[in-house]
Amino acid sequence: MVIRSSALRDCLVVAAVVCAVLSVATAAHAESPDVSRQWQSSNGKYSMDAKLIGLRDDQAVLQRADGKQIEVAIDSLSDEDREFIRHWRGRTADTQPAAQDDTAAAGPSYGNDSTMRVKLGVEISAPHGGFRKLVATFPLPMQWPEQSVQIVDKEFSSHVGKVRTNTLADGVRQAEVRIPRLAAGEMARAVYVLDVQRRWTYAPADTDNFVVPRRVPRDVRKYLEPSPLIETDHREIKEAARKFAIDKDKPVWPQVEAIYGWVREHIRHEEGTIPLRGALAALRQQKGDCEEYTSLFVALCRVNGIPARSVWIPGHTYPEFYLQDHKGQGHWFPCESLGDYSFGKLHRHNVVLQKGDNFKMSQKKELQRYVSETLSGLPAGTGGGQPVLRPVREFIPTDAQ
Repeated sequence: MVIRSSALRDCLVVAAVVCAVLSVATAAHAESPDVSRQWQSSNGKYSMDAKLIGLRDDQAVLQRADGKQIEVAIDSLSDEDREFIRHWRGRTADTQPAAQDDTAAAGPSYGNDSTMRVKLGVEISAPHGGFRKLVATFPLPMQWPEQSVQIVDKEFSSHVGKVRTNTLADGVRQAEVRIPRLAAGEMARAVYVLDVQRRWTYAPADTDNFVVPRRVPRDVRKYLEPSPLIETDHREIKEAARKFAIDKDKPVWPQVEAIYGWVREHIRHEEGTIPLRGALAALRQQKGDCEEYTSLFVALCRVNGIPARSVWIPGHTYPEFYLQDHKGQGHWFPCESLGDYSFGKLHRHNVVLQKGDNFKMSQKKELQRYVSETLSGLPAGTGGGQPVLRPVREFIPTDAQ
């Protein structure tokens, strides 16, 4: 059955209503993806798990796990969902992307899928005394055009009470776990088991038509502003950015690539810089790790009016920059911060944990560059000490199984 709706909220409310049977065979423009993913409304309030099986005019045809088909207005979906729709036909198991229509071909394309089983969560112990009203948070990966995420299991111990997830700054999903009480010597476990399908990103064949955004979308504007350790308002960063001032009468792609090449050439790699130093320190000291490379590239892009952001994968960080095509449609393009020279494309299968570098967390007073695990709670009786949080992060390739 097909349920029509102009908004995702309405779909979720009326999904059980019996409607006339309507074939979607003529609506599907290509083979149906075989992976279910989470779809979210543009305001972030409503979500559902389903797979995209076709498009009809301005509607996306989704199929839930129970077999019911739902039509959703594409305009009512999140930016990530709309971008996924633009490129879903480019998903292929081959090492090169499949042919796409003119709209999708304007931006990056995706292919060479790889699936990984991922376990993310926390283990909390009370070795020296009991605790009550414990609240733990940890990040979970989101859907992106190059990544599909499906929750396949939850490993929650009996201590776990309420659990909820929310999205921070459109770049990371955060799980919040409440544990009413944990006695001395006990351990609570809250772990999500996920299947993550990751795809390579291919640069478009024709890059001459990309331009600096004429009108920056509201949800992208934050990627033009300062972030922790991306000091775009500092005089030295602004001076360094002037040598890359964008000439809008010339192709923009090679001008952004000039920023990328300069950062790679002038910043000497120094493994594992702790504490993180950021863009200004990298500029001054001319050395740094992947985070310093990424921070400086992002800062120089932002000063020149090009939105850019940090992308976080296990043990590594790389940047993305944002341009618009000749139709005014925006696209994000990745770059490799270290290792092989790779501009506007990325051949990695690592799980994307987070995107962005300026997060507001209720658990911390200051803006955060990266969303990490947190834990709070109150003592329950005598015993003293502190509860102990151990992050659970397991990444298991499944393609070979």
